[in-house]
Amino acid sequence: MARDLLTVCLPPTPPDEVTAAIGAAMAPYDYDYVRQPGGPAWQGKWDAWHIYGGHDGDGFPVAPADEADPRLIFNPVLPNGTPRQRIPSRWDGGPRALLDFDAARAPVAARAAERRRAWETFAADFPPALPFDTFVERARQDLVGYPVARARADYFEQPLISAADSSPEVCGLFPRLTDPLHHFRGDEAEFVRRETELVIPTDYLLLLDGQWIDGTVDDWGRELGRFGSYHRFADDYLETLPGDCLVIRLRFHF
Repeated sequence: MARDLLTVCLPPTPPDEVTAAIGAAMAPYDYDYVRQPGGPAWQGKWDAWHIYGGHDGDGFPVAPADEADPRLIFNPVLPNGTPRQRIPSRWDGGPRALLDFDAARAPVAARAAERRRAWETFAADFPPALPFDTFVERARQDLVGYPVARARADYFEQPLISAADSSPEVCGLFPRLTDPLHHFRGDEAEFVRRETELVIPTDYLLLLDGQWIDGTVDDWGRELGRFGSYHRFADDYLETLPGDCLVIRLRFHF
């Protein structure tokens, strides 16, 4: 069993009814849910949850001028009764129009652009290299004549990849054991977009229509007929919600 974060989307709801509305939206996914005649099949996802804006007490940014809005949501205690200290201008949820997603994305975007430019500067001193997938595909076509070990060796023998793998200058620009060519693929705008789409969504999302999306699995979009990046979908979905709909983060146990 483990804990993770879930983003719940609700229609406009009075502040004194929010907890009950979350409970109703979460109920079909309770491990103890009893299937009702004609209702959805049992689909347990959680056995405990509480409102919680993010890891380390973080939450959604809100402009200081909006902080007095009574529709903003903050849970002052943890499940064990320990008080939580709210970070100024950060909340566990509220109406979409009050949550400043761009303020949360901005520092990530700035760091991403800086890393992308640093990589371009570093790579410019070496001959162009091929991504690891190119060598893997060749190995797939001829595992006997071109085994994976040879593919890996050929990939790392490229001057750019060899230098990137050993140079302290680029340490931290991309995750270790990651192909930097794949990591930095596309232009700067696309790279920044990929980095910032991770900021707002959590790994799990409960849509307005009550559908639970598990973004940690490859077939996350099967029920929606969607493919590709879960975080791109979730980021776009949350960004374009009607302004009076609620967006709330929970921490749940499963």
